[in-house]
Amino acid sequence: MAIETISGTINRMAELATRVAGAIDEQSSSAREIGRNAGQAARGTSAISESLDAIARAASSSRTDVDEVVAASRHLSEQATKLRAEVERFLQGVRSAA
Repeated sequence: MAIETISGTINRMAELATRVAGAIDEQSSSAREIGRNAGQAARGTSAISESLDAIARAASSSRTDVDEVVAASRHLSEQATKLRAEVERFLQGVRSAA
């Protein structure tokens, strides 16, 4: 009877060892999947970062363009003021001569 008890215990231990091995295999598979997903997330984050950098560069370039348009507009306004004054002087000269 002792041999049967020992044999039963060995069989239960073998069954438990098989279950543990299966669980370890599932955990390894899950860990590999998590690793793949983390790698994909990192690549996605890198792509987003590059896109944000491109947007920042474009915004900076646009800001420079806006500054140039504002400067040109101010210069044009100054020229219009000078032209208006010259036209006024001309018209006063014409009125005075008449």
